Amino acid sequence: MSTGEQPAYPSEQGDWLTLKQAAAQLGISPRTARRWIREGKLAGELMPGPYGQQYGVPANQISTAREITDVVRVDRQADMTTLAAVLERHLARRDEGMADLLAAIEGLRVEGRQADQRLTETLQAELAEVRRELAELKGLQQVAQERTGSTEPNDQHEGEDRPAWWMFWRQG
Repeated sequence: MSTGEQPAYPSEQGDWLTLKQAAAQLGISPRTARRWIREGKLAGELMPGPYGQQYGVPANQISTAREITDVVRVDRQADMTTLAAVLERHLARRDEGMADLLAAIEGLRVEGRQADQRLTETLQAELAEVRRELAELKGLQQVAQERTGSTEPNDQHEGEDRPAWWMFWRQG
C-alpha cells in the first residue's frame, strides 16, 4: 500500500472481517465483540469504513476467540434431583422465615390491642373525671346564682346574643 492510499474496507480484504461478521461467527452480539476488543480478549483495529471509523477483526482471530469461548462455555445437564433438593432447602428456609415474621406480626397485633385497651380505659377515666368536674362547676354556679339572686349568668337573658360592650351601655 502506498502512502497516499487508504486501507481497504475490512470486508473487501480476505484476511479482515467486519465487527458484525466476526460477532456472527463467534455467536455473540456486535456489542459484546466491541467490548471484547476494548478488553483485549479479541484483536481488532479501527479502520476507515464507508461511514467513518469502524472495527476490523483479523480472520485468524476468530478461531482463537472461538477456542477461548469453547473453553469458557461449559455445557452440562442440570441434575434434576440436585436441583429439587436445592429448591426444597431454599423453600424450607423461606417458610421458616415467613413463620417467624407471622409470629412477630401476631405479637405486634396483641401489643396493639393491649395498648388500644389501655388507651380506651385511660380516656374513659379522664372523661369521667371531666364530667365530674363539670357537674361540680354547675353546682358551684347554681350556688353562686342563689347567693346573688340572679338566675342568668352575667345578667344576660338566655338566648340573647349581645356584644361584650352591651353591659357598659346599660350601666351608663
